[in-house]
Amino acid sequence: MSQLQRLEALTLEKIAVRVVDEKTIGFVGSISLRVPSDVFRPYFSDVHQAAVSDGLDELIVDFTALDFMNSSSIRVLVTWLDWIAAEPEAKQYVLHFRTNAATTWQQTTLSVLQTLSQNHVKISSANP
Repeated sequence: MSQLQRLEALTLEKIAVRVVDEKTIGFVGSISLRVPSDVFRPYFSDVHQAAVSDGLDELIVDFTALDFMNSSSIRVLVTWLDWIAAEPEAKQYVLHFRTNAATTWQQTTLSVLQTLSQNHVKISSANP
C-alpha cells in the first residue's frame, strides 16, 4: 500500500477530501472556511510528503465534484506548489487537476495557478 493510500479522509461540514487510489485525491462539496489553511495546510502537507515518499511524478487532484473554493483556500494550493518547487528536482511532481468543464471558477483559477507554476500544474477537463 502506498503512503498516499494510508492517509485518512478529511471530512468537514461541507467538504470531503479522500484518497481515491495510489495517485489520486478527490474533493466533494465546497470549501468556504474562513481560515482554510488551519485545516488544509496540514492535510496537503501530508499528501505532499506521501507523494514524495511514493516517488510520484504526477498527483491527480480531482475537482470534478468540487462546487466552490474560496480565495483563501486557493492560497493553500499556491503554498503546495511552493513545497513541490522546493524539493530536489528528482522528487518534484505535477499536480494534475481534473476539473468539471461546466464549473467556470475552476478553469479560471487553475489557469492562473498554471501560469504561476507551469512545470508543476496540469489541467484536464471532464464534461458533467
